[in-house]
Amino acid sequence: GAKGGAFHPVAPSAFSKVTRAPYGGSDSRVSLIAASATSLASHLEADTGAAFCAGLLCDIGELAIAMALPAEWEAAAGLELSHDDEIARFGVHHAALGGTILESFGLPDALVTAIAKHHDPDAISGTPLERSVYSAAALASALEADDPVTETDRALDSLQLGALDAVALHADIEERVDRLRSAFSS
Repeated sequence: GAKGGAFHPVAPSAFSKVTRAPYGGSDSRVSLIAASATSLASHLEADTGAAFCAGLLCDIGELAIAMALPAEWEAAAGLELSHDDEIARFGVHHAALGGTILESFGLPDALVTAIAKHHDPDAISGTPLERSVYSAAALASALEADDPVTETDRALDSLQLGALDAVALHADIEERVDRLRSAFSS
């Protein structure tokens, strides 16, 4: 967020309609991640098309787990699972599985790596695409947290944005989320 903590550029109410809706639904977390990754990529001068695709596809591993292990997936619904919890429960973390699936379809290595690392804090020191997708996923998780303002600030602080950049980023993300909602609802 903005340095100094006096200002919270991404208010949780801005995305109050964002839910963990079915994959790709108009108000889904995936829509927020795709919009945020695209906006962040633009800010970091990364490939915005790749960031959008990575944002849309970053949780494809969750879909695969839900399809392969429907009872286990349903039993875990609503639980906050850590990386280790996912591995213990499902035998794999969804990010790694998503990367493996997309690699098998021949997607570009940069896209596969960004998706596979989208929950890896080391990704913030990686390529601009990895940083964009990691930070977009962190932002989406922050907005779902018990203390979304603090968690949102942490997610944005990893990008070292100044206050003006954060304000512009917030406005751009909101606009992109609105465009996705319109596209899904038409």
